[in-house]
Amino acid sequence: MLIDTGSKATSQTSGSLRGRDIVCFSHDWTGDPLSKTHLMRVLSRENRVLWVNSIPNRMPTTSAKDVSRLARKIKALAEPVREVEPNIFVLNPFAIPAYGSKAVVALNQAGLIRQVKSAMRRLGFSDVVNMVFNPAAGMVARRLGESQIIYYCVDEYTAFTGVTAGLKSIEDDLFRRADLVVVSAQKLFE
Repeated sequence: MLIDTGSKATSQTSGSLRGRDIVCFSHDWTGDPLSKTHLMRVLSRENRVLWVNSIPNRMPTTSAKDVSRLARKIKALAEPVREVEPNIFVLNPFAIPAYGSKAVVALNQAGLIRQVKSAMRRLGFSDVVNMVFNPAAGMVARRLGESQIIYYCVDEYTAFTGVTAGLKSIEDDLFRRADLVVVSAQKLFE
């Protein structure tokens, strides 16, 4: 389901993305190949994609799964932007998942903007379409110099265990900033 917010994102004459640079905020590239992964693979045939690995939505627990994931994330920080498939480049950003703290949100925002803009410069990106699948990325929407923002809402992230009200505020702001909102289910639209 598409929600047109009335901007130029939906008014291009061809109705498709070709020859563009796309920044995609999503889950980790090495995770399960979800619809987001498939969509970016299709778009990368005629566009370049900077895939920004997941920005955490909640604080990690002491579970083995979270500890292992945190260790992988820390190790990945040492990797520069790398091309994982033709026209798909992956960035491993650093962010602290404490959305209830305005100071931490401001720190994350500044850090993410710096990291993503640096990768965009390195890759020569311009006239960028920002495709957001992770609502935590809402904190940098309209701050990267992008020409359009598409929020593809695939889940009720704010209902996840451990997620704070701060993330809901960031997502609400993202809804307002997006040129186009796509929801994957009627329940999310409501």
